[in-house]
Amino acid sequence: MSFMDFIDDHQEKWIDKNVLVTGGASFIGSHLVDKLVSLGANVTLVDDLSSGNLENLLAVKNSFKFIKKDLEYIKKYEMREIFSDQNIVFHLAAVHGGRGYIQTHHVDVCSNLSIDEHVFEAAADSGDSMENLVFASTACVYAPDMQNKIGTNYQLKENDSDPRLLESYMSADIEYGWGKLMSEM
Repeated sequence: MSFMDFIDDHQEKWIDKNVLVTGGASFIGSHLVDKLVSLGANVTLVDDLSSGNLENLLAVKNSFKFIKKDLEYIKKYEMREIFSDQNIVFHLAAVHGGRGYIQTHHVDVCSNLSIDEHVFEAAADSGDSMENLVFASTACVYAPDMQNKIGTNYQLKENDSDPRLLESYMSADIEYGWGKLMSEM
C-alpha cells in the first residue's frame, strides 16, 4: 500500500494531527505534504534542500512549518525540539540518486545510517505523543537479481533479503541497499 492510499483510507485521522515529514521538499515528500495539509494536518517538514526544493510546495507554502536542517549532522537537543509533540513521522530523508549515483557514491549513501539513527532515536525519545513512524525504504534492500525480474508476479518478501548471507545471491544491493536494510532491522 502506498503512502497516499493509506492516507486516503484514513482521511479523518489527519485532522489536527501533528505530522513531521523528513525530506518533505523532495518529489515524494512534497506530494505527501500537499496531501496532509489538504486533510487538515499540522505539518512540519525538515529538509536540507540538497535534493528537495521549496518550489515543490508553492501551493501550500504558508500551511506548514519548515525547518532547514541536515539530519546527518544535527544535534540531539535539536532533534528533541523537532520531534516534541509530533504524533506521526514520515521519514523520507535520505542521500539518494539513481543507479549511477549509488554505484559511484558509496560513502555518501552510507550517510543514511546516521540520518536514520538520528530519526529513530528522536522518535523513541519523544514519549507518548508519538503514535507512528513510517520509514521509506527501497527495493535495493533486495539482491539486484531479484530486482531485475521483469514480467513476473512475484512479490518480494522480507525474508528475501537475508543479512546473514553477505556474499550470496540474497545479498542487498551495495552500500545503499545495506544501509536501508540495517535501518529496517
